[in-house]
Amino acid sequence: MVDEILDELSAFFKAMNLSTYEIDCYITLLKFGEMPARKITKESGVPIGRVYDVLIELKEKGLIEIQEEVWPKLYKPIQPSQASYNLVMRVYDQNKKQEKLLLEKAKKLERKLSKSKLGEQLESSKLFWSITYDTPSILSTYLNYFRELKEELLLTGFINKYTLKIIPWTKPLFEILSDALERGIKIKYLFSFEYDERTLTREIKNRCDNEFSGLKKKIDKVYSLDLNSVKYQMRYVYKKIPSYIDILDQKRAFIKLQNPMNPIAFFACINILDLHFATKVRKHYLNLWHLEAKE
Repeated sequence: MVDEILDELSAFFKAMNLSTYEIDCYITLLKFGEMPARKITKESGVPIGRVYDVLIELKEKGLIEIQEEVWPKLYKPIQPSQASYNLVMRVYDQNKKQEKLLLEKAKKLERKLSKSKLGEQLESSKLFWSITYDTPSILSTYLNYFRELKEELLLTGFINKYTLKIIPWTKPLFEILSDALERGIKIKYLFSFEYDERTLTREIKNRCDNEFSGLKKKIDKVYSLDLNSVKYQMRYVYKKIPSYIDILDQKRAFIKLQNPMNPIAFFACINILDLHFATKVRKHYLNLWHLEAKE
């Protein structure tokens, strides 16, 4: 069980672009507790010529602490949930300035297009889209736009054998959801199981019901969200949703592409700012929510 959890944690850190040496050092410290650099080298296999630089990187990323008042120095791991949060927030802070610059450039370009002959040929509902790749950048984009929510957030997600295991590592996402709820934002979260269109047996449906119930309990236990609130609701459908699309304030849509090489993550996110498109996918979402989804 412990090894399985560590494998999932390693996969999460890999998705966050940590190096193999960084992951090996951190996992070693989790297994054995605080220790000096030479022992970390022995247990992890990270070369002594690299281990000190790797440990400094881990400290800067908020994954370990260094006890400098003793000799030799001791390196201590920060608890995984806090370490994951520190890592995501570091990436968010790094990307925030760059994202703001890109958004300003995009807005200038949009204004120029709207005044040009090319702009006259475009639909009146101005379309702006961009693509974000890899987990850190996608999380950073979500944190940025979730903080700007005014009214409503419609989310989609999938449930597979990894979902329950990674809930503790999604702290930044659920913290921003909690903040949105406090600001009065209404949130719906629609999950799907990944079955095809064939008729499902009662046994499979019962298993889905139990897994979703376990997911709700896990989220409630880890993040203390009020799952009975009219502002935050979770439902699920048995079969795979054709496209995972999140809708923000009825005007922006995030199309999420699942990573075929890493089933716990999304490979890319297409960010579309278009009122007409968002209205259409929102209507489809609410049809699923009211006509097919179960609580």
